[in-house]
Amino acid sequence: MKIVSKKAGLLILILLIQQISLVFTYSAEKSSLIIERNVFSSLPLFVATNVHGIRVYELNTYFQDDIERWKVRTSNLPAKIMTEGKRSEKFLAYFLTKNNKKIDNRQALSLAQIYIEEAKMEGVNHDIAFTQMCHETGFLKYTGSVRPDQNNFCGLGATNEFERGDEFSSVRIGIRAHIQHLKAYADQKEIMTELVDTRFKFIKRGSAQTVQELTGKWAQDTQYNFKIDRLLKDLYSL
Repeated sequence: MKIVSKKAGLLILILLIQQISLVFTYSAEKSSLIIERNVFSSLPLFVATNVHGIRVYELNTYFQDDIERWKVRTSNLPAKIMTEGKRSEKFLAYFLTKNNKKIDNRQALSLAQIYIEEAKMEGVNHDIAFTQMCHETGFLKYTGSVRPDQNNFCGLGATNEFERGDEFSSVRIGIRAHIQHLKAYADQKEIMTELVDTRFKFIKRGSAQTVQELTGKWAQDTQYNFKIDRLLKDLYSL
């Protein structure tokens, strides 16, 4: 009979622990939330502290305002464009920087906050708008004909690979044009801000109320809605 050494036994124990999804309870005033998460995950949802020599894992306070919203399941994606977004600017910014390491976190947070503000004024789902921006710009890598200094976040006017498209005076105005363009497709109500979308007048109002209906209208790509939905799933599964 072979006896397993203490070092070998410890190594086996560590390997087993890494495969187990541990359950933690986060308690707040008048509420509690049980979250299942592998503590060895690279995602920054947990931080470790030492309490009397014991390593304790707890929720990263950077994400505490999203504790309830993070429970959104990937099977429940928003279809209607004129609905309320679920993710905060912190999650949107993390999603962007996770897919483009060259983007500064402050820049990502500012961009996400503007998207939320402009979308809220028009009643547009900011999750849909933000993920569409990520798709159209390649997470701000701009590998197509549109340049970063154009402040064009959704390919407005860039009808082919050689056409640069519209230019806007600032980041906010470019985002506003994107939101207005989405609302033009999704709704027939008046816009709440000054019109900056130069192609607004060419759209049949209310002709694409869902992400699926954008296919063939916003873009000729027959897989367009599936690509946006895939990004939404990635965003909600963070």
